[in-house]
Amino acid sequence: MQTPRVLAGSVVFKDKIYIVGGNSALSDKWRKEYLPEYCVNSVEIFNPNDNTWSQGPSLSNALCGAGEVKYGHTILVVGGEDDRSWMAGICWLR
Repeated sequence: MQTPRVLAGSVVFKDKIYIVGGNSALSDKWRKEYLPEYCVNSVEIFNPNDNTWSQGPSLSNALCGAGEVKYGHTILVVGGEDDRSWMAGICWLR
């Protein structure tokens, strides 16, 4: 994984593990109020068959703490938060 993160979401899709969004650094604001400041919009994919990581599609906005679910032939990303709001988004990863 290239970007260290906490509060990332994850889902298994097509035999790979998708790591979605997350907070890339802990700040004083996080330590005091549990509010993220460094959310990321990146998605990283782990392939356990060959033990490799690759970049996935970027999220439409940076977020952390979102829920992910496989839905048909896509991944649905719902909720989460960023440095301005709760329920920061809903998007499909295709």
